Amino acid sequence: MKIAPNLFKILVVLTLCLSVSYAIVYTGIQFFSQDSLVKIPDTAKYLALYHKEPVIGHWRWRVLVPLLARSLPDLPGYFFSERRETTDLWQAKVKFGIVNFAFLSATGILFFYFLGALGFFAWEALLGVLLFYTARPVIQSAGIPMTDAAGYFFLLLCFFGLLRKDLVLLSAGFFGGIFARETVFLAFPACLLLPDGIRFKIKACSVTGLILLGYCVYRFYIFPDPGENYFNFPLVFSPAFQAGCFSKINRLLDLFSSFGPVWFFAFYALFLPKVPVLLRKWSWLILIALFMAGNTGRILFPVFPVVIPLAVFGIRQSLRSGQ
Repeated sequence: MKIAPNLFKILVVLTLCLSVSYAIVYTGIQFFSQDSLVKIPDTAKYLALYHKEPVIGHWRWRVLVPLLARSLPDLPGYFFSERRETTDLWQAKVKFGIVNFAFLSATGILFFYFLGALGFFAWEALLGVLLFYTARPVIQSAGIPMTDAAGYFFLLLCFFGLLRKDLVLLSAGFFGGIFARETVFLAFPACLLLPDGIRFKIKACSVTGLILLGYCVYRFYIFPDPGENYFNFPLVFSPAFQAGCFSKINRLLDLFSSFGPVWFFAFYALFLPKVPVLLRKWSWLILIALFMAGNTGRILFPVFPVVIPLAVFGIRQSLRSGQ
């Protein structure tokens, strides 16, 4: 039986994304325990939202993933093992795992087509997807009760909408993302940095700006939180915080670990004359994210729609130079 090229490509991408996503999520579920709630305190916040318990701080607004996890039916323990003890924590982490698996798989598939829309060949797009899945923040946090996987998907959907000049995709990604993780706000400066199409740029900035304004009015004035930190801006903009983030070697190493050695190929690409103009413009988002991330490489990782395509372009040029 002869398989059509497009169908074969889809099967390859699905196999890769589903297999790797399953491995990441399954590993996260297996090693997540009661002790993890102390080691990774954010997970306790999301589990509290899952149980409809009050949460103070910015976590209380990231309701999408806990809501989706809570909407799933309880799973019988024998589905995994005949001796499985189906505790409340086990049910919760498995449900979070199912939601994260869906978002993580969808992110990999969308990233493949995003890279293709940037002009990369299929093998280069697959390489980019692998660089995403093997990044330390993805392996470490995307499979446990967190909102990172959903945040990656909605942010990438915004970037894909900007790339395709599709306001529907942009609006859907931005609106969904604000209830998953605030990293989707990077889409707003991405609109401002579009290199051409002034009419679409105005429309994109207007759409994201209105959604952001409505969200801020609701969050800060209609339904304010007593523990509100205003996106950590007072802390982030303090000179002492910024100085501390870049003065200690362990913090610098943590920032570097967001992409690891992939950084070298990404920076190499910025010095190449043929790098796509859009990627060169969007590279300013790295500085914005670096300033906001402080000392956490996981918070810096949402710029993967820029860093990984740059790295793939740098790898392509390096291989051609080697030839």
